[in-house]
Amino acid sequence: MLAVLVFALLPMAADGASFIVRGMEFSDERGGFRLLAASGSGSRADPFVLVEEIFGPGPAVLVIRGLDRLAGGNRGETRPIAIRLRKQVRNLTADVWGHFDLELRQHPAEPSDYFDGLSFDQAATSTDPFASDRFRIIEPIMEPFDFLRFSGGEVRPGATASFDLVITDTSPGPLFYLIQLPKTPMVEGPKPDTSFSQVALE
Repeated sequence: MLAVLVFALLPMAADGASFIVRGMEFSDERGGFRLLAASGSGSRADPFVLVEEIFGPGPAVLVIRGLDRLAGGNRGETRPIAIRLRKQVRNLTADVWGHFDLELRQHPAEPSDYFDGLSFDQAATSTDPFASDRFRIIEPIMEPFDFLRFSGGEVRPGATASFDLVITDTSPGPLFYLIQLPKTPMVEGPKPDTSFSQVALE
């Protein structure tokens, strides 16, 4: 049986931060965390670097706009468009994080599927698409949704973790979401071979 976690509707943040870098916009407007800075160009040598603080149990939803502009605005582009992200996330909760989950979505109400072109480097543009300085185990699940779990480590309150990832899209659109969900060691999260979550985004 598929394990499904259901979360409450996320309110819009009252004072969301937004940063535009090389035509890409990164925003914390959905709430659940604070986006403090953004820099870089999204390349292997110069990834987009996002500095964040997560202060609640999550999920924290990063809103990303402009991938179509980065690809030249040609909807239906067949070659993979790839961006590299380095997330520097500070734990401002009272809990130790035992693992850290990420999910991509192109549409708010439904997980990303094979046909939308959005993925965590399913096109295999890199031999080392994922890394973390705090977690030694990285489990990517590409179907039937786009999911990453970082585990085998911990992030204590006040500490910062770094996450490197590659996002590709074969038909880049103007908007997608990166759902972020830290978990304590005592909380049983969804198994990597089952459904991740149903997050109400409207």
